[in-house]
Amino acid sequence: MIKYLKKYDFQEKKENKYPTKAIQHLVKVLLDPTLRDHHHIVLQGMSYIVKHLVSDCVEFLPVIIPPLMILIKTNDADLILDLYQCVNAIIVNVPKDINKFSDIIFETINEVMFT
Repeated sequence: MIKYLKKYDFQEKKENKYPTKAIQHLVKVLLDPTLRDHHHIVLQGMSYIVKHLVSDCVEFLPVIIPPLMILIKTNDADLILDLYQCVNAIIVNVPKDINKFSDIIFETINEVMFT
């Protein structure tokens, strides 16, 4: 799953240098099942970054949304609330830009709810 991140080369802007690095590393931790104990804090960190960057976090959506959907599909009872809160924080902060990802989000939710 770490290969997933190699597809995305972030364009580091001076004002987004630290959030870019933070998101890259948070997603790596999130995709590593051996670091499962840290997933709660990673999700809180992602939510915090999204809430504070607001519209500037749009460039991170292609990197953040798919791993969240993968984890939601695992249906981990310990993480599910944090996962939905993180997705909610993204949707609330960038409602116009989330349209590109609405299909994957609704497919995942339907898959989890009705299987």
